[in-house]
Amino acid sequence: MVLRLSSAAARLTLVFVALILATTLSYSSIRNALATHSSGLETQAGYVRAAQFEPGNPEHWFLLGRYWQYNLDDPDVQRALSAYHTSLALDPRNAGVWLDLATAYESQGDLPAAREAFLQAKRVYPVSAEV
Repeated sequence: MVLRLSSAAARLTLVFVALILATTLSYSSIRNALATHSSGLETQAGYVRAAQFEPGNPEHWFLLGRYWQYNLDDPDVQRALSAYHTSLALDPRNAGVWLDLATAYESQGDLPAAREAFLQAKRVYPVSAEV
């Protein structure tokens, strides 16, 4: 397909639009790659940076919550709960997050909240053997 543009203004407009689209795509791709790389480091700083690069990705928040909950050196269940709630706000149909949230509540001694989270996990994924 050949696009014939008769005026210089039309050609410049097309080049400008193409540059804007390329810049936007490049920016998004680089942020995604940096977030994936940071998350792959499996460190606190990596998970935090991944969540900062892509705050709309529930998987990064889930991994950050798991880090805080299961960290043997310095566990922080309150931060884990906060990260799980952020992940669930972005994707409420993730049974794994509901299960870890219930486990975090249970470790805090908040049994009614743990029960509700377990029941929500069952509602989200009723055929799961783990749930």
